[in-house]
Amino acid sequence: KVPHDKFTVIVVVAVSNKVVGVVVDAVTDVLNLRKAEIEAVPDLGPKVDVSFIKGVAKPGDRLVVVLDMDRAIGDAVTAVVDAERADRPSP
Repeated sequence: KVPHDKFTVIVVVAVSNKVVGVVVDAVTDVLNLRKAEIEAVPDLGPKVDVSFIKGVAKPGDRLVVVLDMDRAIGDAVTAVVDAERADRPSP
């Protein structure tokens, strides 16, 4: 477990048709990207797993990797939600 500090933030994302908060170490910038700005994932060779990458964007002189949050944490979010539902008493 990593202690939280003044840079720790909660990023709100949509995952598996649910809105969840993800605690991250820091955020340096927030970007609004149109779908047209997101390019296909480049071929990085057979040894690089790109299954969690939705695409890349090039705002200005930067290269930004756009994560596929459903693939990255979707199963974990679903497991947590299902466990919470199982722990609740039926109405």
